[in-house]
Amino acid sequence: MKRTGSSRGTAGRRISSDGSGETGSGSIRTAVLLLAAAAVLSAVLFYGELMSAASSAEKRVRLVLDSCLMKESIAIYRDLDDGHDASPVPDREYFREAFFREFPTFSETDDGLCLSGDGSWAISMPVLSSPDPDHLKLAADYTLVWPVRFAGITLFEARIDMRTESRYVSKFE
Repeated sequence: MKRTGSSRGTAGRRISSDGSGETGSGSIRTAVLLLAAAAVLSAVLFYGELMSAASSAEKRVRLVLDSCLMKESIAIYRDLDDGHDASPVPDREYFREAFFREFPTFSETDDGLCLSGDGSWAISMPVLSSPDPDHLKLAADYTLVWPVRFAGITLFEARIDMRTESRYVSKFE
């Protein structure tokens, strides 16, 4: 006569390789934990990449603003030297040229965004302002746009509003 089931009181129950007596429950829990850990790690790496890009963009826009301020300070000095009253007026066209010199791989789109050469992120064309008319100070307001993609599909765009300021401080003030 053939025996069914197994001995030692298992009464036909299968014993899984992890010894829990249930088939597959341990591997499901492990898969869920690995998936959760991967999602957290992905979010942390995305945040780090986004903050790195924001910091880099801010430094580069500050260089453009400093260049504009230097040009303006030279123009003001020449006007004062010639006996004219000079007030700081930002040269928006010079700023635009300097911006594209600093971001050479970027191209402007129809909606006012400047798209990076590889298409991985974009920056809106900065809006130049002079917050203090009595001092040589410039500010640029712009938005960084970072598309969040999964499996080649753009899920949403992360947007960071930025403001970068630069000012000329005279030694004699």
